[in-house]
Amino acid sequence: MFKMKSSTRNIMLAHITFSCLLAFTCGQVITEGGVFIVQTNRVNHEDAAMACANKGLEFAFVRTVEDNMQIQAAATAANVTDYWLGGVRTGLCKLDSCWEWMSGVAETFGDRLPDSDADGVTDMWARKEPNNFKGEEDCIRGSANGDWNDARCRNEYAYVCYRIPTTTTAAPTTTTTAAPTTTTTTTTTTTTTTTTTTTTTTTTTTTTTTTTTTT
Repeated sequence: MFKMKSSTRNIMLAHITFSCLLAFTCGQVITEGGVFIVQTNRVNHEDAAMACANKGLEFAFVRTVEDNMQIQAAATAANVTDYWLGGVRTGLCKLDSCWEWMSGVAETFGDRLPDSDADGVTDMWARKEPNNFKGEEDCIRGSANGDWNDARCRNEYAYVCYRIPTTTTAAPTTTTTAAPTTTTTTTTTTTTTTTTTTTTTTTTTTTTTTTTTTT
């Protein structure tokens, strides 16, 4: 069973109370990862899950000790002593391996929560819990001191929703870069060789001289 340090708890409660006075709303804690919101009307576990979904919220899940502390502080600020969390039993065993979060958390139930006595159940559970009394306790109920208990899902308690922060992603800027153009200039030099053939015609004139001698 995990106990919050009194100094840490008092600082957190003081912060929440001051926030309530400013905003006129109580029962919610803004965290780095989102917002836990305690709904004070009492409903059964199934209706609690539906109510969170109808508000566009998740049924609260606990991944770290800090998450559990923040939910506890928010419940105290809203004057709530018992509240539903979004955990349900998936098997008959009493170990954490037989539980899961309804919100579809990717990691295995209890992966990041302490188990100081290595008994297979996180320290968030109250002593000797979960005990699945009469085989009818399939939902997780949180309490004023932050401890968990398995309870009958038909019971009616306040409940905790979770608002996942909205992440605004700027549209990607596409830069079009023109492909470089390579101009290759090929200069072809044509050399024309003119061969002049000179024909020399030699004319030979033969002169015949006839000499006549008269006697």
